Amino acid sequence: MSKAPGKRTDLRPYIRFQLAQLSAQNAAHDFEHLAFDLARVRVASNLLPATGPVQSGGDQGRDFESYRTYLAKSPLANSSFAALATEGIIAGACTLDKKIVRKIKSDLRTIFASGERPTHIAYFCEPDLPVAKRHILKKYCQDNHGAVLDIFDGQAIADMLADRDTSWIADKYLDIPSDLWPTTSLDEHYTSSRDRWLTQNQTPENYADFIEIKRGLRAATFEDDAKRDLGRWIEAMRRFLAVGLPDRLIQKARYEISVAELRGRGSLDPAMALVETFLATASNDRPAAELLDAAVLTVYAWGSREHKQSSASPEKLAEWLKRNDEVLADALAANPSRGDRCLLLEAQALTAFLPRETDLAPKDGLNRFFDRWQATVDIVRETPLFPITHIADIFEATATLVEPNEQLRSLISQVDALVAQRAGKGAAADRARRRAVNYLAAGRCMAAIDELHHAKADWFTGEAIEGSILSMLLLSQSYEDLGLHMAARYYAAGALFTALHVDNERTSRLVGEAAFRVADTFYVAGEGITYVHSLSFALAAHHGVASNPHDWTKHPQVQRSFAHAVVLRAIASHIAPRMIPLIDDGIAAWPLPKSEQNTFRVMSDEPPWSSMTADEIEGKIATELGQHPFGDIGAERSMAWSSFGVLWTVRCVNDRDTWLAALELAAAVQIVQVEFADVDLLIIPSSVVIDVELNDGTAPICVQLPDNGKLGWKVTMPKATPDTPSQEYEAYLVGVVLMVLGQTTALSVPKLGELIEKRIERGLPARVFSVRPLRELMKLAQPDNPAFAELASVTRPALHTNFQPIEAAELCWRTGPGPGYSRSLAEKYLQNRYETTTRGLRLTLPRVIKDKSCRHLLLRLRAEGCLDWQILNALLTIVVQWQVETKLGRPISPTGDSRAMMDRAFREEREDDPHFDLGLLTEQRIRMQLKLGIPAVFKTWGLVSHRPTPDFDAMKRLLDERYQHSADDIPHPDPLARGNAAEVAGTICL
Repeated sequence: MSKAPGKRTDLRPYIRFQLAQLSAQNAAHDFEHLAFDLARVRVASNLLPATGPVQSGGDQGRDFESYRTYLAKSPLANSSFAALATEGIIAGACTLDKKIVRKIKSDLRTIFASGERPTHIAYFCEPDLPVAKRHILKKYCQDNHGAVLDIFDGQAIADMLADRDTSWIADKYLDIPSDLWPTTSLDEHYTSSRDRWLTQNQTPENYADFIEIKRGLRAATFEDDAKRDLGRWIEAMRRFLAVGLPDRLIQKARYEISVAELRGRGSLDPAMALVETFLATASNDRPAAELLDAAVLTVYAWGSREHKQSSASPEKLAEWLKRNDEVLADALAANPSRGDRCLLLEAQALTAFLPRETDLAPKDGLNRFFDRWQATVDIVRETPLFPITHIADIFEATATLVEPNEQLRSLISQVDALVAQRAGKGAAADRARRRAVNYLAAGRCMAAIDELHHAKADWFTGEAIEGSILSMLLLSQSYEDLGLHMAARYYAAGALFTALHVDNERTSRLVGEAAFRVADTFYVAGEGITYVHSLSFALAAHHGVASNPHDWTKHPQVQRSFAHAVVLRAIASHIAPRMIPLIDDGIAAWPLPKSEQNTFRVMSDEPPWSSMTADEIEGKIATELGQHPFGDIGAERSMAWSSFGVLWTVRCVNDRDTWLAALELAAAVQIVQVEFADVDLLIIPSSVVIDVELNDGTAPICVQLPDNGKLGWKVTMPKATPDTPSQEYEAYLVGVVLMVLGQTTALSVPKLGELIEKRIERGLPARVFSVRPLRELMKLAQPDNPAFAELASVTRPALHTNFQPIEAAELCWRTGPGPGYSRSLAEKYLQNRYETTTRGLRLTLPRVIKDKSCRHLLLRLRAEGCLDWQILNALLTIVVQWQVETKLGRPISPTGDSRAMMDRAFREEREDDPHFDLGLLTEQRIRMQLKLGIPAVFKTWGLVSHRPTPDFDAMKRLLDERYQHSADDIPHPDPLARGNAAEVAGTICL
């Protein structure tokens, strides 16, 4: 009768027992190695064993120490153990000594007596240490040595060794019986192979044996359940390094062992000799697959150095990379077969990102990446039988390392097309979804949204419809994370509509999830009353499809929704008590027993909200919500969000039909904004206010309202929209959105038109109009209660805080040098300006400097931050305009007299020019001219203001941030200095 598999609770005491046996066996050396391996997994991956014999003092009391970089900078930065690792040096020590307190103090004195002082000590000891003594020793270390001390005693070590990812350490040093390990999810094939090669220890004889051992080794490398077998699989693979075996088989074994050491144990050093031999053996006459392996090992070696997982020197890495480049170039020059050429080009592409000594520009590596992968994809396209999935895997793993751009999108699109062609659209959609998940994990919502749109479209059919719904739900969450709540609502409603209308058991379970996703968009948008009422349908849908629906602990979305409702009621009771009846009406409609409903009301009166002041509550709302919590109350209703440095507001009267039309417009604007967020639109920071009204027309009508301070629009939407998708109506709506967006950018019309065309080709219309028309899905999302008339009849609570929407980092206004800017070009422009103003003011400038009032005015402008060239430009324009008007005997015409103005401005001032009346140089006039000069500077840099009423302050802010308008200057004589004014004016230019 077979023994039942062990449990972790049984395993831990046995490991603790075996640790105690090390002391009885005087196996200090084994304990030192055990502690070292465990520290590399649980404390810091970049540890080196200290030199010197055990217990001799030759290692300065340190059994291991780090070389400065800890897990805090590795992919494990968020793990619980990474919290121990920060900048500095970590030293480790271990002991089997039973007199543990005295021993630790003694070792600490030895560690700090010489060598570089560590900032963190990891101490491993077999005896158990009471908590009180642990705290005393930690304080002793901090007070006497200024370092953090962490002590891992026998119980702690046993607990860590019972985990799956460290089980190989316990197996290696403590001889744990196999029956004690808990049941794993490994398949029967793995179990059979393990029994043959690790338990029976059979001798491999051929290539088939190699394949079986390789599979076992890879399982132990990448699967936690098999991790404890890793060391024994490596030893089994080492049997293929024997003399007399085929070179190719030996190379394969070297490769597999190297990968297992790095990926399975976190260090390439144990296999460094194998790596070096493998790469040295690679030559252009070796198989193409082997040269691809060589490229992979080269990348691994570079990565191990970057992540402090090897001691390979930069010189050695550069040598390996150079040799890899030369071998691949020679192999490609030898006219290989098409299949081999695919492998060789892929090998070249894999190492493209690695830096070369010949790189001159920062983007050389990126350009090499795109060029080589394009070459690879091109030949794979012409080789139908070549497996595209491997290349798709690589793009899935590396896409997050590259900022999204047209080249990357093009490559991914080409790879997806090949995947769809050879494996079906569903496979391509799954690739897009996985890339999206990777992007979201990296905090890159916009790139994820692009991928999810592809997945949604490819899955929107037949049996794959469930994937499309899940993509829409993830799209909704991604838009919400960007603060684009109306776009989030549209896609949540799309998911809900699809789940409700597809007769499929798998999709019916998503109805509740979609309903809660819809409800969440009301909460984050500050529509608190509507949110509470929307939960009635969400809870009913949840009860209809969920398993054990009343056990909230199993349904996080239900817990979250109840928590939000309680928070809203708590907020209302403190700062908006007139909202309580509306909230309680919503709670009363929930499909829950009255007792549970009352429980929520009671909870809202408990801490922490009950103990907070009104100001504290408003401050919390401002930082966490960025919206008035009851924005759905009052005669006027609006939605606001921030993107690209612009505050966007869409507002209307608070009635149902107008609000749904406003939601339709706002969602379209938000979706379009994301489509343009990956390019530099050169946004002029400002604010946009769109007033929405209804009429009996058939298409949206957009009228711009004149305003220098903000962009104002009145958009009249049709009361009724087409019952079925209408390309004509959709074109009108997108046209309105693009018109509004175009007014915020400083790009030229041709450049903006090019960007619009590319996005339409990329599928913009299908992203704005998905599943069903916008207004139809907004109507589906909007709960029937409370009635809009009731919401409009209540005055919105006046709060002290001016809430500002929270702008997502990915949608922030771009900063840094603008397109076309360079310091050298700026200096050229400045040189021209100083020369032009010097000539044009040859006679007037000395008079201005001599006049006390005029000079003080200009000095005051300079003290406020105006640069000399800006002051002189404004002065020249004022003087030239006055002189031209004096000669003409009338005010200048903005169009008809432009030539006369230009001719006078760019020539030298002459004696026969009218003498400028200095009394006209007022503060108001020159300040206005400083603003009016902004469009001219815009034009210099190729920028355009599309607004009929320019916002000069916003334009100046763009110039200051992106084109150093208020910072750049060149050396020049002081034009406002006292003295010989004529001489100063004559020497202003360089």
